[in-house]
Amino acid sequence: MTRLVFWKHLPAGVSLAHLVISVVTMLVILFLAGMSYRWLATSHSPLIQYIINGESLVLSADDGAALSRDFSERLDVLEQDAAQRLEPWREEALVKAREQYQEAGDHYLDWYFSAAGSYTRLGVSLAGDLAPWMEDQIQDRLVAPSGAEQALSNLHAEYRERLLDVQQGLLSEALGDLYLNYSPDSIPAAEIEGEAIVTLNLDRVIAATNDITGSEALFWSTPPLGIGLMGGAGITAALMARPAMVAARAMVRRFAVRLGLAATRSVTAGGTAAAGAAATGPGAVVAGTVTAGAIIAMAAGTEYIALVKQEETLRPAMEETLVEVWADLEAELHSALEADRQAWIDAMRDQLRRSSSQEIREAELPEVYRVLQLL
Repeated sequence: MTRLVFWKHLPAGVSLAHLVISVVTMLVILFLAGMSYRWLATSHSPLIQYIINGESLVLSADDGAALSRDFSERLDVLEQDAAQRLEPWREEALVKAREQYQEAGDHYLDWYFSAAGSYTRLGVSLAGDLAPWMEDQIQDRLVAPSGAEQALSNLHAEYRERLLDVQQGLLSEALGDLYLNYSPDSIPAAEIEGEAIVTLNLDRVIAATNDITGSEALFWSTPPLGIGLMGGAGITAALMARPAMVAARAMVRRFAVRLGLAATRSVTAGGTAAAGAAATGPGAVVAGTVTAGAIIAMAAGTEYIALVKQEETLRPAMEETLVEVWADLEAELHSALEADRQAWIDAMRDQLRRSSSQEIREAELPEVYRVLQLL
């Protein structure tokens, strides 16, 4: 009987040791492949049942991951949608407040450049400090009639209320869209008998955001705008500090000084004339006073005409000042509203992360599914 010694027929350069190693390696690979198949067969991932708007949606692992990504992306879009939906209302409210402010500003300037306004400013400047009186005039004749401070404060407070309503509505819409988009992928009940299922209730996750709406202190970054506008100064103080308003007051003071000097000279001249007409007796005093009063009135009339001419050159600058102050008010309001929106978004996302993590823990989601975090 002839034995076949096959290794004698091996190709040149291939030893028996090489052959044995190759065979063993192939057997190990086959063994591992078989073990992997059995492991995959016995470690079938459970299905996920989402509860959305009270409805059940059973998805595979892949579809569940897609839904989670979709939900997170929708939250990013939602942040911008909220601002866009509120923009028309905000602009309409601002236009109304701006028009009232401009109308009150026109009335104030009309009074300022009237005969009564100019004469009164001269008189006040002669009697004492002009600045406090002018501040009162701006407050009483411009700011208060315009209702600007209250209008902006109300707009700020109402924006917060509307922001909460819009955000909650958008969250509900996002859930509705998710359900419609993934309903075709939902696995029918007849096909899931005996399958392992975990449940994630998105309704509870979203409902948790209602908890932050009851306590504004949790997320509002600043108090609503009010009397402390313009860095706490208020509209009146902001107007008083503008260069055009400062220049206008300085001009009145200069004319008041000129008028005071003229009055002093008039009184002196009047007293001299009276003394010459009546050396003694009450008549001398009466005559001197009347003469001095007439000269003062003439001096005031002359100064008033000069003052009006120069003040008229300031009106365009004062009109521009009113516009600039309102622009600053709007910029401050926009910043406050944006801070509110961002504060609410941060609070909402933080609450959604906490509620989704709690939902996942309660569902006892396997570790392999932890990549399906909702946010």
